[in-house]
Parts: sequence; structure tokens; C-alpha cells
Amino acid sequence: MQVNFGSVLQEFHVGLGSIAVPGIIAGLLHVHQKLGRLPLAVVAEPAIHLAKAGVEVSQFQAYCCRILQPILIGSPTARQLFAPQGELPHSGSIFALPELADTLSYLVSEGARGFYQGEIAQRLVKDCQEQGGYLTLTDLEKYQVIERQPFSMTYRGRTVLTNPPPSSGGALIAFALALLESVDFADLKFGSAEHLRLLARVMQLTNVARRDGYDAHLYSPNVAEDFLASAHLETYQQQLADSGFLTGGVNNGAARPT
Repeated sequence: MQVNFGSVLQEFHVGLGSIAVPGIIAGLLHVHQKLGRLPLAVVAEPAIHLAKAGVEVSQFQAYCCRILQPILIGSPTARQLFAPQGELPHSGSIFALPELADTLSYLVSEGARGFYQGEIAQRLVKDCQEQGGYLTLTDLEKYQVIERQPFSMTYRGRTVLTNPPPSSGGALIAFALALLESVDFADLKFGSAEHLRLLARVMQLTNVARRDGYDAHLYSPNVAEDFLASAHLETYQQQLADSGFLTGGVNNGAARPT
């Protein structure tokens, strides 16, 4: 589906054929089991209440609904969830998901096993078989949570912990911070047009670097380290300098893995 963001159209692949095994349920319940201090029923109760009673839709949420309309009303099930009365939520309206409340209550009772081996798993696989998806019960049953050491970097004397490989997000954050490390923020007012222009340029360069230096070498054993190597960074540092932002030399200690 094409989503219109105003200045650009972006293609999204939606539907059961586009999904992998949902990992968020197993991940959250694993973290709760390992680190949680309150019973799961207590933790989930506010979300269950809000799903039943509804929440007031903000202007930004209403805007998101408008631009994502092709997705949110793209199937009968989606329309039933997001536009049960025929129109998407608007600013100030109350949006409720009673079915989500039922699902959360079920997860409190049954845990991750209920999602990956129980009733939800059975329904998900049945829907995939009937509507073009590819997930099987074996896929769901064999899903595992893997704990990894966080990706660690330094930025202006601070330690930043974020996602490690195989996620690309942590390396991309480190790359963007490495570009920002050499910028003098003394005369940049937070939230000003110039500040936002800087951030936009850094994100643009990071996205270009991702295609050239990360996605292109995704299966290299040292992809994150190579991506953040000085030789790779310097090209984009120079491009940032050409945009009028970079005031110092390349700081080889910036946003480095630790």
C-alpha cells in the first residue's frame, strides 16, 4: 500500500503474508518474569482498563490515523478495530479496543505459552492458512527469547547502551552520534530551525551510510565495527562539514563501541 507523507509516498507491505513470528509478547513476559516486582495482573491492569474504557485521541494520533488510512481500513478486520462506526478516530474522540483488553487478560492468565502454543497460536496459524500467511505452529512453538549484551558506545563522555546486532538500530544511533560529536552546539538553540536542520541532515547521511556500509555488509562478522570505523565515518563527516555544521576535526573517540 502507498502511504502519503506529504512530500513523499512510501510503500508498505501489509497483511498476513508480510509478518514474522511476533516476538514482543515473549520478550515482555520474559523481562517481567526476570526483573518484575509486581504480579503480572497488577502490571497489566491499567492497560486492560484503558483498552476497555478508551483513551482520548490526541491531534498527533489523529494525524497518524489519517496518513495511515490505507492500512487501517485496508481489511474488514482492520476497519472493525479502527473505524467501527465508519470513520477513523479524530482528535478528541475516545478510542477503545475491548478485544485487546480480553487478549491482555488472557495473557495474564495463560502467559507466553497461551500466545505461542494456545488459543491465539491456533487462530493465528488458521488465519495464515486461509489468508495467505506463512506462519506455522512449529514456527510459534520454537520461538525463543535470546538475551544479548547491549551495544555500548560513548558520546561526549557519556555511556550509551542500545540494541546490539543483529539489529541495525544500535549501530545507526552510534553513527549518528559520531557525526554529532564534532558539532559545536553552543550557538544552536534547542528546537530551532537550524537545530532541526542539523538533525535532519545527520539522519539523512546516516540513512545513506546504512545502505552503503551496513546493509551491504549485513552478514559480515564485524559489520558494526566496520560501519563505525574512522575510514567510513570520515566521508560522512566531510559531507556534514560541507553542509556548514562541522566545526572541528573528526573525533575518533566519538560514539565508539566500548
